[in-house]
Amino acid sequence: MRAHVLRFGCLIAAAWLLSACAEDTPEIYILQNASTDDDCEPSTAADVFVSRGTLDLFVTNQYVMFPLARNSMVPSEDVSFGAAGGAAGGGLEGNEWEANTVTLRRARVEFDAPAALGVPLPSDFEIPISGSINPADEAAVGLQVVTPSIGNALAASPLLQASSSSVTMLVRIKFFGVTGAGREVDSNEFVFPIELCFGCLLDVPPEAIDPAFPTPNCRVFDEFDSNTVTDQCFIGQDQPVDCRLICPLVSDEDPTGICQPL
Repeated sequence: MRAHVLRFGCLIAAAWLLSACAEDTPEIYILQNASTDDDCEPSTAADVFVSRGTLDLFVTNQYVMFPLARNSMVPSEDVSFGAAGGAAGGGLEGNEWEANTVTLRRARVEFDAPAALGVPLPSDFEIPISGSINPADEAAVGLQVVTPSIGNALAASPLLQASSSSVTMLVRIKFFGVTGAGREVDSNEFVFPIELCFGCLLDVPPEAIDPAFPTPNCRVFDEFDSNTVTDQCFIGQDQPVDCRLICPLVSDEDPTGICQPL
């Protein structure tokens, strides 16, 4: 029993040493905001990512990110236990337990927004997350960084409603988790800019314009098939959206002047 306890202690010690081999690299490193494929699944390809976002608050009150995180630790099963380690003949051979696998627990989200927006925003909040990342592996985690309540607050900004300009808000994200050895770890702080606007993603195709009214307008919906433009994963986020999908739902009070020109 005593020998068994000593060997287990060596495993724990080795896991701690391995995690400290890269002094300046956090155990979890957020690399980028992954983009999604046709099935709305995040990509882990290094060259497929979103460098900055756009949130059209005229269209939606939510923004979803997919931070791609890497477990920068090496596998504990790569450690060699010899006589000097006191575990000769034991080691990790045949052992399925991986001390350096990280189980994600939560993400902290903070905002840097211009005071000129004139709306109250939370200084920070936390999102429970789940999933695990094996050593030297990567995984993308879906995060709703702008919730409906935050989006509604942003949409009420007099600055955004009174002008056609956009405002850049920075989103700061940090992950927290625990290793298989029971040690709490965290990530770098990943900063992602989101451009806030009111109507900037609305696309007005020529067939949507009624020439009898001031232009631009979006008033012709007769032969419009909404199924042809609803293949976007998150409407109102990052990609232009056909105005005919949105304008039929808008009341006469149209701050953009696109659906119903002022």
